[in-house]
Amino acid sequence: MSFSTTYVEKRAVKNRFFNQINIIINRKSIYNIINKHYTVGTSATGTPSTDGLLLFNKRVSTFRYTVERTFGSIQKWFGAGIARDVGLAKTNTQHLLESICYNLKRAPRLIIETEIRKQQIQQIGYQ
Repeated sequence: MSFSTTYVEKRAVKNRFFNQINIIINRKSIYNIINKHYTVGTSATGTPSTDGLLLFNKRVSTFRYTVERTFGSIQKWFGAGIARDVGLAKTNTQHLLESICYNLKRAPRLIIETEIRKQQIQQIGYQ
């Protein structure tokens, strides 16, 4: 078997696989989601954004929002982002203390909201 016949056979298998995937996946619904939520433009490098990149960004954006909101609150409330001490260990301690303070500041509200939800569920009659 020569190299060219092996290459052609591999390519044929690959093309059959991709054709099967194209039959299974409804690309029209994917394009509708992309067009609904994004304006297709360019990526950070200046190249046109691909559909895969846009779908990845859509999926990651919910987690990114949560993380960025948390660090933004820590920076606003406790002045994070500025290391007050020199050295990795001291800076690590500073960030740990800021995180503890953040959790302590949010804890009462979270506990109250949980209790309110429990009371509402009991009033409705669900257990």
